[in-house]
Amino acid sequence: MHDDSDVIGFFRAALIFTIVWWGWSQFTWTCNGIDIGDRLAGGAVLLATIPAFFMAQGLPDAFTADGEWFSVPFGTMLAIGLGLYWWGLRDEEEHQRALVTYLPVAAFGGALAVSSGSLDADLQEWGYGATIATFLMAGIASQFGTPFHVHPKHFAERHGLVVIIALGESIIAVGIGAAELERTAEFALAVGAGAAGVCLLWWSYFDWFQRATERAIRMAEPHGRASLARDAYTFAHFPIVLGVVGIAVATEETIAHPSVPLEGFAQFALAAGVLLYLLGIVAGHLRATGELLIERVVAAAFTIPVAMVFELDAIVASIAIVAIHAVALTIERMRTPALFIAAE
Repeated sequence: MHDDSDVIGFFRAALIFTIVWWGWSQFTWTCNGIDIGDRLAGGAVLLATIPAFFMAQGLPDAFTADGEWFSVPFGTMLAIGLGLYWWGLRDEEEHQRALVTYLPVAAFGGALAVSSGSLDADLQEWGYGATIATFLMAGIASQFGTPFHVHPKHFAERHGLVVIIALGESIIAVGIGAAELERTAEFALAVGAGAAGVCLLWWSYFDWFQRATERAIRMAEPHGRASLARDAYTFAHFPIVLGVVGIAVATEETIAHPSVPLEGFAQFALAAGVLLYLLGIVAGHLRATGELLIERVVAAAFTIPVAMVFELDAIVASIAIVAIHAVALTIERMRTPALFIAAE
């Protein structure tokens, strides 16, 4: 994203992030459904880390003539995940039937991903976009077959961990970017605002939302758990994690230039990151429980003018957004204590 720091760069990063997210989600679903304690199953998961390493190294080349260094390892990793899913359920006929409508479409998406890496640069975006559309079709098609078996606690733990990792990696990235900056009062204030922002991101997810979503899926009818888990976790957590990335980019720029307004890509990253994070949680909770978190919707609405319209200095905009988020979470807790009781 830093090599292509504009809105197009953010769009490209979002495309690749979506594909990588689907690969990670595939292993979340696979390990949710099979006995991962089986040595062969565990060995297959370890085997998948080999193409995953190559895929990570190839990420910067995804939209270049060397795109195969990303797409081929991704396709290999996905193939291992899909094959392991089928093999791991070999003794569960009912669960295997649930894969019949999903696996062929997902495998076709993997093939599209592999071929997209070898396309001309001006066609790669279309290829990766078609890959994502196919993966979405696979997820939707899965609900028309026999329902998947879902273990809600596993889903909550895995997605909570990936949020923690995203927050942690963002802190590291911001710290590396700020390592050579002059230590001033403005620098300290910007770092403090960034730290407060990360704390609020953590609080808004882990205070009760994670447990409430897990409880909603656990209490749902068995035949509806799979589609609920797909929507509340696989789909809704994508903007949550992508939002963390956008906020990290904006925070790094804020620390570097606290006394001038954010412009261009950094300004867009701040607004988009906060909106994606807040509305991802809103969408996940709405799908899981039917409850609309109106305070977070209002906070998202106030974020747009603060980030994009008022031309505030970067540090002022950051503090204002942190304050808006803090007030929204406080009012939410005061207004709807039943949410927090239900999360226990």
